[in-house]
Amino acid sequence: MGGNTSRVIPTGGLRVHRVYPNGPAEDVGFEIFFDYIMEADHNSYSDDSDETLMSFTSYISSKENQEISLNVYNARKKSLRIVKMTPRKWDGVGLLGLSVRFAEFTAMDEGAHVLKVHEGSPASKAGLIPITDYLLATNLQLFVDSDCVRVHVGERINEEVPLYVYNSITESIRKTVITPRNDWGGAGTLGCDLANGYIHRIPLVKGIYNVPSEAPSADYNDGSGELTLDLSTAGSTVETASNIVTEGQCNVISLSIDSSVTEDEESPEEPYLPPSIATVQNNSSLMENDEHDSSNSEESDSESSDSDSSDDGKETPKAEKA
Repeated sequence: MGGNTSRVIPTGGLRVHRVYPNGPAEDVGFEIFFDYIMEADHNSYSDDSDETLMSFTSYISSKENQEISLNVYNARKKSLRIVKMTPRKWDGVGLLGLSVRFAEFTAMDEGAHVLKVHEGSPASKAGLIPITDYLLATNLQLFVDSDCVRVHVGERINEEVPLYVYNSITESIRKTVITPRNDWGGAGTLGCDLANGYIHRIPLVKGIYNVPSEAPSADYNDGSGELTLDLSTAGSTVETASNIVTEGQCNVISLSIDSSVTEDEESPEEPYLPPSIATVQNNSSLMENDEHDSSNSEESDSESSDSDSSDDGKETPKAEKA
């Protein structure tokens, strides 16, 4: 480990805000909310600058009808995959059929956890499921927290609002329609209790755990073509962002952690930060070299077995009626 040179770990990427139906991006399996585009043909888009988005759109335009390779990080799977697709004109928006915006890797701290669905409410008619459902977005807006749900959904009285919902049991995103109403017979316009904070974070997929390690490692998942990443930590402490949610800014946030959470001082919760593409490639090369060097392999196994941690953070649940 002493021979490794320091690398800059990206703090964000081009987050997928919308995937248009029947477009090229939908055909190759892009996922709203959780997917971040990190690179296109080795061109990096991991910094928050005005040039980043312009550079990406210009490059895509220059590659019309030519195959490109996109490196895509998925926050809920902790995986990095290569997506091959061809930008092209189609019946919808753009050449890829998706909308992106630079954002930090805060997806797992965002959304709104559905705690309770009241009988006969708009939420009930929309098929929302308590405990296992998380509200992610509308067609136009990603949700940072329950305040965003109230602003962008709850105030659109008697309007049909498309809603993207993630379920932690099926581990899939579904689209439903909800119609906020004042006259459904109960409190709020949606008829469900929503919550945010540490214990209400979106869970990782089954079998994936957020265990910090000294160096990121990479393994292929059963020939799926995806790299499962042991995400490296970005720092020794966690900062709490001061958030003022407004109608125009409610999906702009640096870090979403509830200030009432009691953290274990020795093992604070770390944000979800993937290693750079170069780090993953270098780790893959090291794995190949280890096959020819049994002593190095044993040493690597010994080090990786020690990377275990726990987080005893607790929080008093905070629910909000919507």
